[in-house]
Amino acid sequence: MGNPRMRAARPATRFMLLSVSMFTAVIVTANAVGTGGDESVEASAFTRTVPRNTADLRAIQDAAARVADHLTRCTVGIQLGPAHASGVIVSKDGYVLTAAHVVARPGLAVQIRLWNGRQVAGRTLGMNPDVDGGLIRITSRRTWSHVPLVPRSEAPKPGDWCLALGHPGGYHPDRSAPVRLGRVISADDYVIRSDCPIQGGDSGGALFDLEGRVTGIHSRISEDLTVNLHVPSATFQDTWDQLKAARVTRHAAPSRFLALFDTNHDGTIERSEIPVGPFRKAFDRIAADFNLDPNESFAIEELRGRIGLAVDLPDRLDLRNPFPLPDRFLGDIMPRDNILSPNRFVRGADVRSVFGDAVKRANPSVVRIELDEDPVVLGTIISSDGWVVTKASALANALVDADSGSDDRFVCRLTDGRRLAAEQAGSDTKHDLALLHVDARNLPAVEWIRNANPKIGTWLISSSGTPRPASVGVVSVLPRAISRSRGVLGIHIGEHSQGVLVTGIADDSGAERAGLTRGDVVTHVKERAVHSIQQLQAAIRRFRVGDAVELTVLRDAKPQERTVVLGMYRDAFFRDDEQLAGPLSRRRDDFPDVIQHDSVLRPEQCGGPVVDLDGRVLGINIARADRTASYAVPTRTVEKVVATLRAASKRDVTETDAAPK
Repeated sequence: MGNPRMRAARPATRFMLLSVSMFTAVIVTANAVGTGGDESVEASAFTRTVPRNTADLRAIQDAAARVADHLTRCTVGIQLGPAHASGVIVSKDGYVLTAAHVVARPGLAVQIRLWNGRQVAGRTLGMNPDVDGGLIRITSRRTWSHVPLVPRSEAPKPGDWCLALGHPGGYHPDRSAPVRLGRVISADDYVIRSDCPIQGGDSGGALFDLEGRVTGIHSRISEDLTVNLHVPSATFQDTWDQLKAARVTRHAAPSRFLALFDTNHDGTIERSEIPVGPFRKAFDRIAADFNLDPNESFAIEELRGRIGLAVDLPDRLDLRNPFPLPDRFLGDIMPRDNILSPNRFVRGADVRSVFGDAVKRANPSVVRIELDEDPVVLGTIISSDGWVVTKASALANALVDADSGSDDRFVCRLTDGRRLAAEQAGSDTKHDLALLHVDARNLPAVEWIRNANPKIGTWLISSSGTPRPASVGVVSVLPRAISRSRGVLGIHIGEHSQGVLVTGIADDSGAERAGLTRGDVVTHVKERAVHSIQQLQAAIRRFRVGDAVELTVLRDAKPQERTVVLGMYRDAFFRDDEQLAGPLSRRRDDFPDVIQHDSVLRPEQCGGPVVDLDGRVLGINIARADRTASYAVPTRTVEKVVATLRAASKRDVTETDAAPK
């Protein structure tokens, strides 16, 4: 795994008018896993290192779907001053588990938002900063729906299936707590690692087993999307009385990482005592990273402090900086018999291969759309006479990046190897769908499923046209509209007598890609003249994130035309957050109707179909949105848009054909 830079899955900050978005938490109840079929067969589906077949996958899906509704209804949000985070109710009298970096310190008043938007008061109690666990209590006296902690005798182990819930990116009143399905990768008494993607806003939310019992509390993440760390519920059970009494407890091994270098167990670490091999190499890397004398003898506690493993919580949560990780190197040397093989992660090669039957019918209908032989995005054949639907903004942005004003170089590469020239016949900017046409007949058209309403927890498999799916995930949130975010050029600006002065350029922003430089003066947005900062901002507000906007700029007093693809504010000026999510679609919001799922896609894998376990096409992937979410346009919406675009295209064709020759 290397040496990932770790950080807390901290409260997400929406930097629009400097406001902070809210995150919430997760709560669950115990439910039986049985589905009424052969119990022995079903039980084995949960214990196999790799699911055997579709029946095993269906058993996992059914278990997740059965508890999902209750989990989302039990989700709460925690607000402490300007910070927002998550928690999970674990007792009928209102005790809420969360992360220590959410609690900050005992005795603070907090606001708790329930699943239905209602707010109740609470107060922080105890905390264990060494493992990042904390406790809060709702002050209202009533009986609360709650979820049990998993018994110690059934602590999670590598390969266990699990669910993560929370409110990544902040609480949204029109969105339930997104459900994410994954597997436990490693576990011990002090930390659990899963491949359930979590992100800022999930801190304090819960990790559950498929019976709906709390196995851990979300704590921190790294750039690796499979490094999602959780505080084991056992640490709360071991310190319950102290936490209830609002005490700060230190319940953790002195350093389970550094103890592995103490080969003679005398409390000190010396390089000469460490056998030649991986442990000595790891020690040498630490010595180099922290400017340590490798020949010095170190007491474990002394070394723990010198390399930053001994940490204390700040008096106040700092939204600008990550919460420090108590054991940043844990993943590097976890004993091999306690780590799930990457091929067996939920999106690992071995597990994805089991979904081959599900994508078999849809695969021939997938095309790869290329521009000058470079892959742009996927497309889906919707009729045998050559019509293909795909993501519109991906095509437009590809043309901007290639500095081309024509789409006559787009090619559809079919699964049989043919490369067919594609002509864009129309687009719907509202849904970000484009209609292409290729000159061919008898193409394998996709089979739509009308009025499909998949439940939360249902598998969604993203077809790539190959036997192994592009990705797999589950429905996280029921279909809904995604609101519009603020689009930005990615420049710092100042006043200028002839327009708006560019005083700085954000790294990897649309402005940088378009070649804008410091000192340029923006005079026009398309045909609209701008003479002030306010006019430039008003002109840009007309466009969506991902739109290509034509600017006229003065450089050395000479006008130049530049086309800039608008980005999101947080991407342009807070690049650190996107590093934790991986590549994202440029346009990933402002959709009237999408299904959110937790599949991990690359932007160029959008445009293809998503199917259920029966191979039924439920939608078209339209965006990779963030670390925890991808969006798909449901088939009901795709069909309506396509029908409108085809009708418009046919009218044009009819008029052309009817013209005198």
